[in-house]
Amino acid sequence: AVRAELEAAPTPLREVELPSGVRVRVLEEGDGKTFPTEFVEAHLVGRLLGGCVFESTEGKGQPPMRMDLGRNSIIQGMELGLRALCLGAVAELHIPARLGYMHVGVPKVVPPNTDLMFQVELVVVDGVRAP
Repeated sequence: AVRAELEAAPTPLREVELPSGVRVRVLEEGDGKTFPTEFVEAHLVGRLLGGCVFESTEGKGQPPMRMDLGRNSIIQGMELGLRALCLGAVAELHIPARLGYMHVGVPKVVPPNTDLMFQVELVVVDGVRAP
């Protein structure tokens, strides 16, 4: 089912590779003006490139995940990708291993040296909620 979902992924409105190597595929544009500087709250699904979900806020009653920026509390690639998006945006972030969990990985969850794919929907940016 996950494989079919990945193969049926929507065509991005735009795609950009940041200087860091993080690739951002915008699936829905946000408001175009409210970019994060302090924190975001986002719904997300994190997958290994093979399609295996390792983290998700999807599901019954799951709140969005709060991610503080500039505090080394999230992986570097996620922070770089989030800063490139604005309030209300839905995007896929392809994060190279060196900007993710690097050579360490996450025991029993993310193998070492693994690229990651996150789908994110920014619902709150610096305290401003998407309409």
